[in-house]
This record gives sequence, structure tokens and C-alpha cells, in this order.
Amino acid sequence: MLLFILVTAFVYCFSSSPFFWDTIQLASKHASYFFETELVPSFLPEEINSGHIPFFGYYLAICWKIFGQTLVVSHFAMLPFIWTIVFLLYQIIGRVIHDRLLHWIATLVLLSEPTLLAQMSLVSPDLILITGLLLVLSGREQSKKMAIVMGLILLSMISIRGIVVAGCLGLWLLWVENKYIETVKMSLPALSIILVYYLLHYLNSGWIGVHDGSPWKSSISLVDVNSWLYNIGIMAWRLLDYGRVVWVCIGLLLLVNQVPTKDILKNEYLKLILILFLALLLLTTPFAGLTGHRYYLPLILLSLIWVLREIFVSRWSRKVKLIVIIGILCTQLLSHLIIYPRDISQGWDSSLAYVPYQSLVVDMEAYLHQESIDCSMVGTYFPLKGNSKYRTLRDIGCIYAIANIGKDKYIITSNVMNDVLPKEYRDLSVKYQVKKHWVSNGIEVVLHELK
Repeated sequence: MLLFILVTAFVYCFSSSPFFWDTIQLASKHASYFFETELVPSFLPEEINSGHIPFFGYYLAICWKIFGQTLVVSHFAMLPFIWTIVFLLYQIIGRVIHDRLLHWIATLVLLSEPTLLAQMSLVSPDLILITGLLLVLSGREQSKKMAIVMGLILLSMISIRGIVVAGCLGLWLLWVENKYIETVKMSLPALSIILVYYLLHYLNSGWIGVHDGSPWKSSISLVDVNSWLYNIGIMAWRLLDYGRVVWVCIGLLLLVNQVPTKDILKNEYLKLILILFLALLLLTTPFAGLTGHRYYLPLILLSLIWVLREIFVSRWSRKVKLIVIIGILCTQLLSHLIIYPRDISQGWDSSLAYVPYQSLVVDMEAYLHQESIDCSMVGTYFPLKGNSKYRTLRDIGCIYAIANIGKDKYIITSNVMNDVLPKEYRDLSVKYQVKKHWVSNGIEVVLHELK
């Protein structure tokens, strides 16, 4: 019960926080479309259609229709999935831990995983993806076929990445159960949803996944060999980032010293970790923009579950186990303080380091109003560019254009904006002067004025 109270209080603390990063597109814009069209089932307009089944946007729009179109309602709409995640993580980790204190702390370790915790602070479809993943894991361990079916359905309806994870879970179930007909039966509802939706989508739009004019087309463009190798390095970094290197090293130690080589692939979790790793390696690294932290969240969370379970079945004493998991917990909590130098692109939706940015933007916009600076005169970058109503759900007619250095009278930058190139910063220093500078806990927002 205490864990449910803690996560509810956590969501409440962020309940007035604007949409951020990709949730502006995947949550707010999708939901706004269905809300404004009175929940009429339809395909999304091409300018906001990123190829996913828009179940999440439709769900959020229903919540808005019932309770009101507010940020509070949006964040609280995540609670059913967050509560399910808490329950399933507690249940899954508890199957190998019979010490109540260790069980509770281990669950906290899982919930404090930086990317998962950051997603809990947002109105994020990845929470539904993780819910689906955990439902399948729990259903497999308890022989509950309906949980597996529901998990696969959730995964198939939330995103293309969810479909990939569902496919990996299907292969895993075939591998560990060796019951082909039964596995196909459990996968059939999800597979039917995918096939029917994308067939109708193709008949209606003439494309699947991405179209020629899509704003996201560059993200799935193939890279050359050198860039592919670079992306593999980025993937490795993502998997070790935010303090994960600590428990990854512990996991490797356990793998080498405590798991007999001949038994490595007898472990069901290791089988799924291998399948997910290979799938994500092959389906993300060959492309230009698919190596964000949250893309690897299912693999990261599953690996952390395995490491914790192996710690608790090891021969280590209770004292050593307690020290190790508290060490992992502290490392993960401290990792939310990590802020890389401005020239290094950071996964800002993958830790709580982004949090000060939200209040700084509020202060910045209050200053624009105070100085009577029209938004049409201000250029900026992702995630601030575009209509502010999709961030705040308040339509005040403020639309920030994409920055055009030398032409825009004002330009807003922040170290949270990964799209600002070093050359653009140099041009800004020559052509603009700093009119106002806001800083908080390593995050900055700067208003530049043309000289």
C-alpha cells in the first residue's frame, strides 16, 4: 500500500507539469485531434500521424471528455497503468525474495530506474508499453493466459516499438514453452488488431509507418557503415548511462561466477534479454534517429529484474545483498543529477534532470508577456517550437517558429534543446546579445535579441 501512495504522490507532484519532449506529439497532439473531433474514430491527419495505432491519444481524449481537458487529468490518467506497473513489479520480484525488507527495497530499485521514473513524471505511452510487457512476464510465470493475451494487445496498440516488443515476446514464448498452437492462439488477438488496422490505414492513406512528407522520415533513414558502428556505440552508452553501469557490472559478475555456462540459456529471462537485445540492435542502430534511452527501456527494465533476482538467489549474505541493492538504489537516484555538457545530446525525457526546465519556461513566458514581446517574433527549437497549447493545454495563440538566426528578432535556446548545433551557438554569439538568462540546477533558458 505504501508503494501505491508513494507513486500517487509522485504523480501528483507533476500533475501541473506541461507536456514535454515526444509526449507533445504522441500524447497531446493526438489526443487534441480526437477531443476536437468529438471522439469520432478516424485516422490521424498526416502532419501528426507518426505511424502508430493511436490508442493512447484516443484514451487520453476520452479522459478529457469525462473529466476535463487539463494537465491534472492528463497526468492522473496515467495512474491506472502506473499502479499496475507497481503491482506487477512487486509481484515479479517477490517470487524469488522472501525477505520483506529486501523485497520492498528491490521494488523501489525497479521503480527508481531513471528512464522509467522520468516517464512516470510525464503523460507517456511508454507506461502502457511497460504495463503490457510486465503483464506477459507475470502471465507466463503464473500460467495466466489471459494476462499474456491482454499484455500483447496493449503492446500492439500503443506503438510500433510495442509491436516489436510483442513480436519478441511471441518468439520467447515459442522458445520457452515449445507449444506452437497455444502460443499462436494467445498472439492471435493482438496480431488481428495489427493486421486489420494497418490494412485499413493503407487502404485509406496509401502508406504504412511513414510517408514521403513525414517530419519523422529522417529518423528512419538508413545510415552508412561508419554511422551504424557509431550508433552501436550510442546504444551501448544508453544501456550503461544514468548509473546503469553499476548493476550491469554486478550482473556480469553474477553471470560469470554463479550461473553455470551450460545453464545460461536455460534461464527464461536471459532468453528474452537475448531476443530483445538482438531485435533492438538490428531495428534501431541502422537508422538515423532511433537510439533514444526510452527505446531501450523494455530491455533495461527486464535486465534489471534479472540482476535483482540473481542477487537474491545468490550465496551472498543478507547483509551483502542489502548493501548491494541500496547501493544500486542510491546510484540510480543520484543519476538524476547528471547533466552533460551542452554539446552532448542528452536523453532529457529519460531522467528527472529536465524538471527545472519546466519552471524556467514558465518564467521565460511570463517575461515575454511582461515585455510585450509577441511570440511571432520569437524563434526556437524542439521541444519548445510550435503551438504552446499542445504543451500547456491553454490556447493563448502563442506559436514559436523554428529558429532562423539572423532573421528572428528573438531566439530562445536551452541546453535541453539537443537540436541547436555548435555552429548555431557561434552565430548567436556574433549576431545576438543575451537579453535574459534563466538558470536552475544546471538547466538554462536563454532569450537572445538581435543586435
